[in-house]
Amino acid sequence: MILTYLLISILFLRGSRFLFYLSIVAFIISYYRINNKTPNLKIISIVFLGILTFSIFMGNARRNMRQGKSFENTELFTKEQILWLFESNFQIYKPFYGVTNTYPNKDPYTIYTAMITDPLIMWIPRIIWPSKPTGAEYTTTTAIQRSVKKEAITKHALAMPNLADYYIDLGFLGVFLYSLLLGIIARKWTRYYYSNNIFKLISYTIFVGALINVINRGYMPSILTLFAFLYLPIVILQKIAHIKKTQSNIHSKDFQLLAIIKSQNFLFNRKYQRYLQKNKSTLFKHNDSYQ
Repeated sequence: MILTYLLISILFLRGSRFLFYLSIVAFIISYYRINNKTPNLKIISIVFLGILTFSIFMGNARRNMRQGKSFENTELFTKEQILWLFESNFQIYKPFYGVTNTYPNKDPYTIYTAMITDPLIMWIPRIIWPSKPTGAEYTTTTAIQRSVKKEAITKHALAMPNLADYYIDLGFLGVFLYSLLLGIIARKWTRYYYSNNIFKLISYTIFVGALINVINRGYMPSILTLFAFLYLPIVILQKIAHIKKTQSNIHSKDFQLLAIIKSQNFLFNRKYQRYLQKNKSTLFKHNDSYQ
């Protein structure tokens, strides 16, 4: 309970709405899958309105904290606040439009840099590479600054959909290839929904929740890091469960083998005792003659 409270507090202070969405979506999918139920329209509407309300709350909290304003005096559910929420989330296509005008007319395609090189660079510790590019110097953020304004990154942390990363790398070919790859991965994860393995079901629920961020925000270095930290605990727990199950099976087989040995020893001892009683006189006679 304490760890949960600390996690929620940290996410609130950072203004991270996405992980809350992921947790809610994962819980709902898990509940209905385990109980073999399907949510009705009423439940879906309640969840949607709840997420919308929470988005307004967290969006205002993050914006006011960044600007150093008091959060308590903020009017949350005004018409302006609600419209701002929709505008800030549903107008991220505008930077993408700017990128399509910049690449390849003004700058060449980055050729696998945004999707492959940058994610690998992000995992290199700065203590090993002190001059490693900062967040504002990666391919995607640089593309936004070249296509819109520098303040779009330095002040507003503007984002683009995932298609922008695909386009920056290889143009329309990149949009096709990377979208195809995402579809193949999504198809594989969808099969986990019907699995009886709890770890596969959890993996599916996390993937569905994470798709919100993958499609809406892009920026592959951050996405791969997110997936690594989301799935690493599941992999570790699955390995631990597998080891315990293996050890349990080994102990079970040991007990079975021990039971067989004991039963065989018991039968052998019974037969040996009967043999001694039956041939007692003969055995002792041979023994006396030997002496």
